[in-house]
Amino acid sequence: MTTIAEATQIARAHYQAGGFQQADQICRQVLAADSRHAAAWHLLGAIAVQAGLYEAAVEQISQSIRLDGFQATAHFDLGEAFRSLGRWGDATVCYEQALRLEPGHLAARHRLATLLETQGRLPEAIDHYRQLIVAKSDDARVQSELAAALAQVGQGAAAVEHARRAVELAPSMARPHATLGVAWTQLGRFEQAAAAFARCLAIDPEHADAHFGWGMALQQQQQWDQAAAHYQEALRIRPVWVAALNSLGAVYQAQGQFDAAIDRYRRALDFDPRSADVHYNCATALAAAGRAEEAVIAYRRAVACEPTIAEAYYNLGKTLEDLRRWDEAAAAYREAVRLRGDFVLAHNNLGNVYRAQGNLSDAMECYQRALQIAPQDADAHNNVGALLLRQGKAAEAVARFQQALRFKPESADALSNLGAAMQEQGEFAEALAYYSQSLALRPDSAETHYNRALVHLIQGNFAEGWPEFEWRLRCKGTLARRFGQPPWDGSPLDGGTLLVHAEQGLGDTLQFIRYVELLKRRGDKVFVEVPGALMPLLKTSGFYDVLAQGTELPPFDVHVPLLSLPGIFRTTLANLPAPLGYLTAEARLIETWRVRLAAFEGFRVGIHWQGRRAFALDHQRSIPLREFAPLVTVGGVRLFSLQKGEGTEQLAEVAGPLGIHDFGPEIDAQPGAFMDTAAILRNLDLVITCDTATAHLAGGLGVPVWLALARWPDWRWFLDRADSPWYPTMRLFRQRTAGNWAEPFAEMAAALAQAVEIGRA
Repeated sequence: MTTIAEATQIARAHYQAGGFQQADQICRQVLAADSRHAAAWHLLGAIAVQAGLYEAAVEQISQSIRLDGFQATAHFDLGEAFRSLGRWGDATVCYEQALRLEPGHLAARHRLATLLETQGRLPEAIDHYRQLIVAKSDDARVQSELAAALAQVGQGAAAVEHARRAVELAPSMARPHATLGVAWTQLGRFEQAAAAFARCLAIDPEHADAHFGWGMALQQQQQWDQAAAHYQEALRIRPVWVAALNSLGAVYQAQGQFDAAIDRYRRALDFDPRSADVHYNCATALAAAGRAEEAVIAYRRAVACEPTIAEAYYNLGKTLEDLRRWDEAAAAYREAVRLRGDFVLAHNNLGNVYRAQGNLSDAMECYQRALQIAPQDADAHNNVGALLLRQGKAAEAVARFQQALRFKPESADALSNLGAAMQEQGEFAEALAYYSQSLALRPDSAETHYNRALVHLIQGNFAEGWPEFEWRLRCKGTLARRFGQPPWDGSPLDGGTLLVHAEQGLGDTLQFIRYVELLKRRGDKVFVEVPGALMPLLKTSGFYDVLAQGTELPPFDVHVPLLSLPGIFRTTLANLPAPLGYLTAEARLIETWRVRLAAFEGFRVGIHWQGRRAFALDHQRSIPLREFAPLVTVGGVRLFSLQKGEGTEQLAEVAGPLGIHDFGPEIDAQPGAFMDTAAILRNLDLVITCDTATAHLAGGLGVPVWLALARWPDWRWFLDRADSPWYPTMRLFRQRTAGNWAEPFAEMAAALAQAVEIGRA
């Protein structure tokens, strides 16, 4: 009679001969006789592995181990079942236990090495491969696998050694040649890499890894077309390959083929939507293609997949900064520096965002932090200089820009900013020289060209200034309009229709809307897109062909930005259009305010002192309300506030002592922007203002207006003249010393006394 032990041996013999069904039957008979027979449970599980019944195998082999946990082979076979189920962590534990029980179990060590490599645990995998090499130095496969793992951790020299050994052992095996090519690539030995990849493909023309590796080698040499060809071959052989799609996208991106790159990245994400690397690359391509909103979404997806990528937060911040979404940009930069405290670029850019928001103290703190990390960082010194310039400290800014240039002599930014500092101090020749040096390094810098335009224009050099002025449309943060129709260059329209679209601030629209009349005199068919807030005033003033921004545009053939018209008409001081009273207040409102103002005796002067604080040069144009005090020393003068919003908080301090009457927030609330204000101006004796839209409104209405200007004002007010060629009724009062408002207001007080005396006469 056959014993249980003999039956088990018979079952094992059937198993080893491939007679799985017979082995299974015998094992079940054994277990029916002895349910605690560990070897039978183990063999039954091994048979289940061969049949692909992995869940059953796990249950059966686990039962064997519970009965006898000291059999290395049982742990190994359980690992095989777990590995087939994709339960890599459980399989790893099983292989490790098999090796603890039997350190010489080479199959378990090999499985463990490959599994650890698959899980990205490369140092551990390499250690096991090395132990396998000690036992099986002539195993070409293990030599090749060790070489591949070493290549993945950047140990190119060691990878070359083991790949070469694999090639010696099995010269007709394709994989070692491919691995050798990768290792040579890491060492920058591209000729040897190409030869290795070529030998691999000669053995196996369909070896996808060789095509991929060769593509990487060619990509590093910037041989874009050849790299793309190999990546395409790799994808032909293995279409679902995220790494190859990602790399092909990177090649297209490097060639400026952004749409093709984005397509490959998105195809890769179809297969692996959790790949942070691909989301990140897709975002950079979208940003480079000018698709900033989509880039923001892609960067956010990248950090959702991998929240520790500081560079992704940094680039998200840059993209949001370009979109002028300041709060979101600041949050992204803060996360970048939280993840990487020494991230100098992120500290600098966070400071730039704070500076753009007017948060100057926090901006300076960011720049100082950058300098603590990198004391010779030219960008940080340059940024400190830009901040000082923003605060009106031009001399201190110059020293910082010069420091930046000591550390980075070819810094186009520092040279351009040094030019801006000279420009702010009225050193125009020096400013132009620095701008030229900057443009020699970076010819397409829109900001530098634009600043050079302002230097020419303020000096009345229109021929040089107008062409450079067009660069404003390319400046960072400028939301230039884009249309399918071509821009207009001044050529005859021949019956076509021209769209003129407003840009920049409300004051710019009020100043340059005068050019529309010149277009109409040519008989051209024109309509003008303007900010909706100005529609009532402009229609009242006879500009009937105006449309509010955001409304549907009628058909047109060509377009032009409003501020490009002076250049197109080749404006000079000799032909500058200066019509008197081209803006009009509504008659009904003029009468309403005439009645209300009749209650106030004396010489009625409207004052306006504050522009938008967010404007970079607001420190030059806005005037503290207390500086208007000399005006009230003139007998018979009554001051009326024309200020709305920002700046009105100063009234609480000086309105009483200066006797200023505040109309309150209700003006312009109902009829539209400037409608009440225009009617009020028509009922005043004089308007005194800083350089804001109120000056252009008063000048356009043709009412007497005095404009207080900084020592080096905006270009449109030119230099060293008391009148404005733009507005016949305007008089200019200039600082003689930068920052000193006492001088122009003393002059105004004297002139006001004369005006009051004349009024009385």
